[in-house]
Amino acid sequence: MKINTFLKVALAASILSGLGGMGCTHSRDPGPFVEVPAGTFVENWRIDLELGRNPVTAIDVVGDQLIVRTRSNLVYGLSADGGTIRWSSQVLAPDRTLGRPELAGDKIVFPTYGELIVYSQAGRREKEIQIDRSVRSAIAADGEFVYLGFDYGGQGRLGRVSLTSPYVPVRWELMARGAVSAAPAVFQGVVYAGSEDGNVYAITDERLAIWSLPGNVFATGGPIRADVKVDDTGVYVGSTDGKLYALDRVTGKIRWQYFAGVPLLTAPGLTGDTVYQFVSDRGVVAIDKLAGEPARQPRWVADYATGFVTTDAKHVYLRSADSRIVAVDKTTGAAAFRSERNDLRFVAGRDGAVFAATADGLILGVRPVKSGGVVGTVVAAPGNRGASPGLGG
Repeated sequence: MKINTFLKVALAASILSGLGGMGCTHSRDPGPFVEVPAGTFVENWRIDLELGRNPVTAIDVVGDQLIVRTRSNLVYGLSADGGTIRWSSQVLAPDRTLGRPELAGDKIVFPTYGELIVYSQAGRREKEIQIDRSVRSAIAADGEFVYLGFDYGGQGRLGRVSLTSPYVPVRWELMARGAVSAAPAVFQGVVYAGSEDGNVYAITDERLAIWSLPGNVFATGGPIRADVKVDDTGVYVGSTDGKLYALDRVTGKIRWQYFAGVPLLTAPGLTGDTVYQFVSDRGVVAIDKLAGEPARQPRWVADYATGFVTTDAKHVYLRSADSRIVAVDKTTGAAAFRSERNDLRFVAGRDGAVFAATADGLILGVRPVKSGGVVGTVVAAPGNRGASPGLGG
């Protein structure tokens, strides 16, 4: 393993970390503190990063932080519960591609071309792990190991990389007949990965196949480019053959499938009893995980939606095509209320918490109001902040 110091980048990171939130404010004309009607979103917190010509490119919930990436690869770590800037760092030079971060043990890991960049959760840059391969996918983490797809020797491969090994970080590789561009998933010591050869692989952390299927793989009818998802109910794989497959984790056999009819390029969102899948010509479909025919039909379809955000006891929160957040009744699919703002370019969520960001760096922690008598600041419309309740029904 080589350690690449990036002196200029490290210096910038040190300066930025020391400055913390200087130049950032918790205000951009927030609305008044008022009694908020039911069927509305309010701000849990807000912070304006004042990014100007360095717009937000992604937000991700990582552990107890909201990680904000920008076009220049300047990254902010915000506390998810309060929006306080914990750290900021120039993770990578501006002209390079920075991948989605994941929590590996107590470390935050960023993939980029040919290396993994490791940070502490306090924002201290700890190491760059050179893996001498072209990184192809986002990563999945399990303790001190990460799993990812990369290209090496003209072949697609799934790799297991140690974050602690001092000399040989790539512990093993599994060759595939196609590129591994979809992020793998790990569950109870088994790694599940899809490849552009159309196959789904299930292997132990010692690279042993667990499915007794032909070739030890499950074969779909097209390249797999959507990230694989897994939980205790199964392995969920969207394929460009137009089907969403729910596979048994132990045998690899089909539990059920949904015929979308168009290539599936987006990973499904999983909850305890439902799969939420974006279908390009239909919207977001809600599919029962646990009961139904082998050829599943959706419980409901939200034709205005482009993605799943999170869920709570009563509602599922979706991202709409016009950059709004929509609260939807989990049972009926009826839209209960939606954001008045239509500039929320980036939305993320987990365990019922919703976060949103505008391209120019206004970051919001958002909370739905479901009963009257709540007092707070409404998530108001751009250019009309505070004038009226922020989210109409």
